[in-house]
Amino acid sequence: MQRIFSYAGPTDYALEIVALCTAIASGVALALVNLVFGEFITVISDYGSRALTPGQFRSAISRNA
Repeated sequence: MQRIFSYAGPTDYALEIVALCTAIASGVALALVNLVFGEFITVISDYGSRALTPGQFRSAISRNA
């Protein structure tokens, strides 16, 4: 590893830190999208199987939106 960063300066280290933070944020955002999309599918599924009334459906959708 020492050879890789032997020519790096302060700007390079700062960019590496920024890249690391954005990679972590991207992974978290992807997981959250899966959770939100799964909630929407559950609500639509429940409405399709008549487990929810139209009022409950609208309430659940606006809560998730």
